[in-house]
Amino acid sequence: MEKESLFVGIGRVSVRFRHSRSLKDKRHSLKSVKQKLTNMGFSVSECGYQDNPKLGLLGYAIAGNQSGEVNKLLDSADDLILQELEVLQKDRDVMDYGFEKDEGVLEENLEEDDYSEYE
Repeated sequence: MEKESLFVGIGRVSVRFRHSRSLKDKRHSLKSVKQKLTNMGFSVSECGYQDNPKLGLLGYAIAGNQSGEVNKLLDSADDLILQELEVLQKDRDVMDYGFEKDEGVLEENLEEDDYSEYE
């Protein structure tokens, strides 16, 4: 059987905002990084320390069909974050959610469905 590929890369960074005096200052700094990561294709969320103007926790994820490509994208995200923010701790992982392709199952299901009502 042929294997279908799905790799999910996730990252998490804890960051410090030394010069932030308010949540508004912190959010301004985070907004730029979050937007740049989103433009790269990542899903991004502020996951912790939302009420602390000095600390932040960002989570980000991306999916692809090759582990090498997902790792390269995570490398790019790490580089961006390290350039823009003071990172206290970071970790990441790439998980393989591939599955064995059962030839014919999908094709059979598509043939059985009647799509004529949508034409």
